[in-house]
Amino acid sequence: MPRRKRSSPSRQAPRLSLLEQFLPAPMQAAKLVEAATLTNDVRRRSDLARQAVQLDPDCVTGYMVLSSCAHTVEEALPHLEQGLAAATRVLGPNGTRNVTTDFANSPEGLPYLLVLRELAMCLLNVDRIDEAITHLQEVIRLDPDDEDGMRFRLLVLLLQSERLDEAEQLLASYPDESSADWSYSQALIAFRRAG
Repeated sequence: MPRRKRSSPSRQAPRLSLLEQFLPAPMQAAKLVEAATLTNDVRRRSDLARQAVQLDPDCVTGYMVLSSCAHTVEEALPHLEQGLAAATRVLGPNGTRNVTTDFANSPEGLPYLLVLRELAMCLLNVDRIDEAITHLQEVIRLDPDDEDGMRFRLLVLLLQSERLDEAEQLLASYPDESSADWSYSQALIAFRRAG
């Protein structure tokens, strides 16, 4: 009798327990994303993330996982744009207008910032500099503590784009910053202004 071909464990869909099957779609999607992040198989990771965003179109992390599975930056870009749209929907009608000082640590704020940052880096890699700058400025506005140091990347982009007024505003926003990059940038702006 011929043996039935069994699918490999890495290709099987994760089995949700009976209780998990009754969870709301966002929680089921989160479980799928968690499973996706635990596998080394890119195809499986992509399949799980795709299932997550089908279950919950507002699953921001699902779109981020899909972007990480893309072969090119151009393939990753639409996933990040969809992720930002989802994060915006999750924030609700007020969006980022009523941001609290702890936005980066809020359940809705952190995914928004993460996808916005990743989208900015992706746009930078496809030479859409002005859009990347806009997104990085928004990241800094929403997370002024900037523990990830996005201000340094933003400063370089502003200087390269000859947006000196905006670069000066950024420098002024961090008066206690004493890095060589900051000092050099201040000197460079003064030199450019002097002609």
